[in-house]
Amino acid sequence: MFQFIKTKKFWLKAVIAIIVLAALVIILQKPLVKLWAKIPLGKPVYYAVQLNNNQVYFGHIKSINSNTIVLTDVFYFESYESPASQSPDGNLQIQSTSQKIYNFTKRGAVSPMLTDNRMFINRAAVLFWEKLSAGSDMAKWIDQGKAQK
Repeated sequence: MFQFIKTKKFWLKAVIAIIVLAALVIILQKPLVKLWAKIPLGKPVYYAVQLNNNQVYFGHIKSINSNTIVLTDVFYFESYESPASQSPDGNLQIQSTSQKIYNFTKRGAVSPMLTDNRMFINRAAVLFWEKLSAGSDMAKWIDQGKAQK
């Protein structure tokens, strides 16, 4: 009978320990998420942020929390279709088809849309983000775009 009581106390202690551990995990969950989402400080690097609508933004990630990513110095590709055109050449008609044209654009640089150089993105809209290497073509394009502005 003594052995049964000892086992019962053991299981009671084990259940209490599991409950305390579960409570700690729930309480510490938000600080751990913030810890995992920290961006290394130092020389600012560019990140590509892919949204769930297939738009990609390139910029410096200044902060991340559970709801928002803040990007600064933001660039993106703007696309549009060039119209099809017909040009007469004597009796011969030459027709060109429409083409998709991409412009690499700095967000907030156009006069009617000047901004404070920050973009707040809802985390629910983000598929992923990744760091661009300093020597990548994209980083070079961004540097060229900054030099032109």
